[in-house]
Amino acid sequence: MTIAPSGRSITAGIWRLFALALCMLLVLMGVLYWGWLRVQEVRPAIARTENIERNIRALVQDAVHAAAAQRTYLLEGDAQVLRPYRSARASFAEKVSLLRELMTDAGARAKLAELEPVFAAAMTEMDREVELAQAGRLEAARHHAGTSAGQR
Repeated sequence: MTIAPSGRSITAGIWRLFALALCMLLVLMGVLYWGWLRVQEVRPAIARTENIERNIRALVQDAVHAAAAQRTYLLEGDAQVLRPYRSARASFAEKVSLLRELMTDAGARAKLAELEPVFAAAMTEMDREVELAQAGRLEAARHHAGTSAGQR
């Protein structure tokens, strides 16, 4: 056995380094395990947030498609183009209700409560314009759609 200048053996030093490396590895494994547990805790919240985002995008996309279909109907007069409009109109309340259920944050619910009447008012205006056009008052419907009330 070779003696190091400090009076210790090289083998003992290697064992100490091994023990230190093992301790560091155990600490690292503990930190990784704690991180994994934390991810498991927040995973449901992340999934809920992704679901909320998906439903908001769907609601906005429906509103955009409804407006485009309604405008196309006013320009062309073809009732077939109103399918996206009718679909969005029929599912609006259900989608807002689902969002309300998914949102657990009071601030997010308050913002949704602020936006709900805006969407509802826009749909009501589009309903009015479609009804005018279906009643044979296409020019009145087009005029209304071009006013500030119809452009909400």
